[in-house]
Amino acid sequence: MSFSLFPRDARPARSSTIPPKFELQPKFIGRSSSNKYHKLLIRFYEVSLLLQLLGQSRGDHKPKLHDLNRDQSTRRGFLQNLCYICDFDKGGDSCTAIGLEELDTRYRFWVASNKGTAEITRFLENVLESLRNIDDLPKTA
Repeated sequence: MSFSLFPRDARPARSSTIPPKFELQPKFIGRSSSNKYHKLLIRFYEVSLLLQLLGQSRGDHKPKLHDLNRDQSTRRGFLQNLCYICDFDKGGDSCTAIGLEELDTRYRFWVASNKGTAEITRFLENVLESLRNIDDLPKTA
């Protein structure tokens, strides 16, 4: 025996399982060619909506972490700035990350990039050598 909520002749013609009060009624969506004000209004809302949607994913360039001590914060800032000068095109198709390993007598820099790793490594070697030379300059009072 089958049970139906609708009598045979009152059954809806559609096969949708969405209750009628939640169904979307098709309406004209598009640009009206007759009204210039309407066209301008639609262009404004298109850009407005796009900015609002993109704005949800934008944030600060560098997140601030307040639970680090001064040395950790300085080290992290230094590495972030090195990454920035290696890959300064924000939103581009490349990404660079640099890690720092502390060994007994020196530091080891670990460089990861999805483009041009050899060029970035040579560039970083030159930058770090320049920083070492700046540190060797005589101090002036």
